[in-house]
Amino acid sequence: MILYYSRPSPFARKALVALIETKQLDDVVLEEVKIGPMAPGEIVPAANPLGKIPTLLLPNGSSIIDSKYICRYIDEANPNSDGQKLYPRGEDIWPALRLEALADGILEAAVLLIYEIRIRPEELRVKEWVDAQLLKINRTLDHLEDNIGQLLENINMEITLLYASLLSIFAVFLAYKTGTLRLKTNTLLGAGDSSEMLQSIRAFGNLSEYAPLAIIMLGLLEFQDVAAWK
Repeated sequence: MILYYSRPSPFARKALVALIETKQLDDVVLEEVKIGPMAPGEIVPAANPLGKIPTLLLPNGSSIIDSKYICRYIDEANPNSDGQKLYPRGEDIWPALRLEALADGILEAAVLLIYEIRIRPEELRVKEWVDAQLLKINRTLDHLEDNIGQLLENINMEITLLYASLLSIFAVFLAYKTGTLRLKTNTLLGAGDSSEMLQSIRAFGNLSEYAPLAIIMLGLLEFQDVAAWK
């Protein structure tokens, strides 16, 4: 199997987390591609006409598209599960899928927000659109905070996906802040003489260093069916 992915994509990171948790990372060829909404290239569209990542190319030539379906496929195809699954079974699957959809919605709103800011010139940006995406993110985070008890009743795949979503949002904002500062200070490499640039670089670097470890450890706890945290 081949996984087409890009490291900045929070949706691609979901698929990577699922592969790591199910110990299937070595069974998949990871092919990183550099694509964007206006430059999909040729490799990904050949397997996924939408031209979106992640895309999982199967040995028979077909493909699985959309991170939530890729994660489910990885879970179902796991030969190392010993009966344990990332996603719950029976009626418990519906709350899990609902929570996954909320986490995906946060990611989608954050990506749309970044596209609006990064791609459009400032004079062409639509403030109402930016505010609408921020409202989706904040409203969903408030909902999750108000229902935190439900999140802790059972530890399943959706908890890892939720925190992966939140950390990805932080990463996107920190990356955008650093890029903006580089343009502002005309600093293409390093921090130059700007203490603000140095702080921004280190903030993004610290998150990049420690967030993957936190997500992996949380995923391992879920995979080992640890009892609910109180």
